[in-house]
Amino acid sequence: GYCHGGRNRKGVEYMKTSIDYIKELPYAYWLHNMKGVGNKGIRKLLKKAILPSTLFAMPKEQMIRLYVEEEKCFTEKAIEHIIKSREGWNVEKEYLKLKSQGVDFFPEFHPAYPESLRTIPDSPWAIYVIGKLPDEKKLTVAVIGARECSAYGAYMAKELGKKLAVFGIQV
Repeated sequence: GYCHGGRNRKGVEYMKTSIDYIKELPYAYWLHNMKGVGNKGIRKLLKKAILPSTLFAMPKEQMIRLYVEEEKCFTEKAIEHIIKSREGWNVEKEYLKLKSQGVDFFPEFHPAYPESLRTIPDSPWAIYVIGKLPDEKKLTVAVIGARECSAYGAYMAKELGKKLAVFGIQV
């Protein structure tokens, strides 16, 4: 397990709990890949569920009570969408497929999630990494929007990455 807790960028304490993050990663991957639920939505869901695996197993009636009636942060239609996203999603199989492609997945509760990301507004709830995470003590640049870009965009991202790397800047 991993004891995760601290303060977010506004100084508010967050998620002080012991998390078996290895067990939670496949469920976190499902949560992060749910269409229509972004970073803020994931954080709202986990405010009550705490763990992705808890949310995955949560009965529809409990979701409606927590998120529609109590928190008033989701509609019944959104809850239906969450329930439907679990159908046919084999958490272990999907996560192993990701890992077999050489991709690491780090949600914000993971101990390797970069501290520098925790301080930015609307930080990503999770990141995907091929290779290794950058050294947080060195100058780093992130290329954003390179996954679904044009051929020219991919070329320019690669060229910029090469040029920055020559100067010792991590990309």
